[in-house]
Amino acid sequence: MDALWFAGQGESARGGTSRVVVGVEANPRKSIRVGFYEEVAGGSGAMWRASGWMAAVLSSTMLGVDLSEYRISFDVGGRIDGPSAGGLLTTALMAAFLGDTVRAEATMTGIINPDGTIGPVGGIPHKIEGAAKLGKKLVLVPYGQRFDMDLKLKQAVDLVERGRAVGVEVREVRDISEAYASLTGKPLPLPKPAQDLPPEVPPAALAKVRDRTQALIGRYQAFASQVKAAGQLNPEYQQTMAQGERAHALAIQAFTQGLFAVAYDRMVTANLMAEAVLLGITLNRVGQQGGEPALRDLLERLKQVAGKFDALVKRLDKENPRTLADAAAVAEAYGMATQAGGSVLLGQEREQEMAFLMKQAAEQGGQKPAPAAPAKGVERIGRKLYEAAFFYRMADLLLDLAEDRLIVGKGMGGTPTPPAEVVGKSAKLLHTSADAVMSYLDGVVLQGQATQAGVSLETFRSAFMAQDPEYALAYATYLALGILSISESPYARLGPSMMLYAGAGSLMAKYYSLGAEVGEFGTVKSVRMEKALVNMLDLAFKNARDSINLAKQSGVEPVLAALYYQAATFLREDDLDAKLTALTYLWQATSQARVLAFLAGGLRRGQSLPGPPGQPSRTEAPAPPMPATRTPGR
Repeated sequence: MDALWFAGQGESARGGTSRVVVGVEANPRKSIRVGFYEEVAGGSGAMWRASGWMAAVLSSTMLGVDLSEYRISFDVGGRIDGPSAGGLLTTALMAAFLGDTVRAEATMTGIINPDGTIGPVGGIPHKIEGAAKLGKKLVLVPYGQRFDMDLKLKQAVDLVERGRAVGVEVREVRDISEAYASLTGKPLPLPKPAQDLPPEVPPAALAKVRDRTQALIGRYQAFASQVKAAGQLNPEYQQTMAQGERAHALAIQAFTQGLFAVAYDRMVTANLMAEAVLLGITLNRVGQQGGEPALRDLLERLKQVAGKFDALVKRLDKENPRTLADAAAVAEAYGMATQAGGSVLLGQEREQEMAFLMKQAAEQGGQKPAPAAPAKGVERIGRKLYEAAFFYRMADLLLDLAEDRLIVGKGMGGTPTPPAEVVGKSAKLLHTSADAVMSYLDGVVLQGQATQAGVSLETFRSAFMAQDPEYALAYATYLALGILSISESPYARLGPSMMLYAGAGSLMAKYYSLGAEVGEFGTVKSVRMEKALVNMLDLAFKNARDSINLAKQSGVEPVLAALYYQAATFLREDDLDAKLTALTYLWQATSQARVLAFLAGGLRRGQSLPGPPGQPSRTEAPAPPMPATRTPGR
């Protein structure tokens, strides 16, 4: 098929196409193999590769394909990069598996999201012109993007009218099913649940969530009392505490209605806000009373969370989940523990940066008559100290939440766990894809803003983490998966990979597809593509519900996925930040439930694919080592 691209700005903006061949053939090695063929060195960039990996994940979980049976290839001519061909690559790969062909006169543009929805992209007017030059008659575009910016005219244009003027039909599509039907002329044969039931959490699990929520309420009230006793707060702390108080009030409101999943989610937010403020107050008080030695002692005490991390991992390693419901709980606990381990690593990084700044200030002070660090330097040192302490405290909270996952999710019975090697294959695929999504998040979102700001990617990333806690969690997970060899258990890779896959995907949607504008205190003020957000939420609820029902139909009780779904139901009715969190939760629910259904054998359909995997199938239009350690305190 032909992928669309655009290049240039202003008068130089232009669109074009690149021929791509997606191939599927037998893989005697029985391991996941995804290859990218180029005719020039570096012809396919990181974002293109990430789209290919996303296509592989979705094909596996949506069609029920065991990717270890196949060798997949993406063959492209010239140079191409960017995520906007994700929907096209996914359609092409699915068509290759099913023996269908992408219509020669059709193509599309649109990013692929973790649940199969199609996200907005840029430069569509110019891509349509490029498609018309090649003789295309149909171009699919993301739903909500009928009007898009013409970079030459510097104004939005009607894509349907633009297409009509050059002989091309332009059609909006919401998800991969609609795209597949339009591009191949055939329906996408996805597994469907026998019943469309609203996801429910078993009463026993809900009672556990209630108890854990009460514990979080008590924890918050203790923090809030200490903050109140500290007296007047600075404007930043006032804003943060106000967010915590609002989350607490909403949690109590939900709790009194028996909406324990919603109350739990909001109490996690409330505790994080209160801890952030109390930590700042504590650092100021300790610094004033005891100076640098006292601050170092406080930091050493906070760093003891590394021992708590090791203890939890050792406990998890002793878990032997007998059912897939138990396996989901263990995997989620490993996921939260991995986030905690990554947070410890980030705390250590900030400590090192603080030590460097202090050494630099001392050297500069020694060259002056009155040795003293400049005020700006002192402020930077204080910021690094706070960030280091905050990451250690966040790790402590994450470890408690990991315990909650075990308590709530275990003991549901149901389908037995498959062999470890089967779980390991799914974990490897999700891990590789999550890494790829993080790479193109850096390339698409962070690198561009870092360049505009005139700073390195590492410097900008540090500031970005302070602005967006969800990115901080995603990066902590990414960091820990790459550096820490936490456990040999396949669930230690599966859990964090599922979280990172959904989390990084939602960040791409937030900043790339939806164009979120973030305010002074990190809250989302607006999104450029509001219609697309509404559509993505609608479809995300449907996909999550279908996936949960498929898991239950396969004999698995997806407790944690159902809890994510319930929390998202009410977060959707809140502000933009909450809506975006709801999207993340729904993608987490979908990913987890699909993986559980797949591992239970409920999605397997490899035997129904056309012909044996020994014959290659092509979709073509006519004409880093991990160190042997798990201790973040290293």
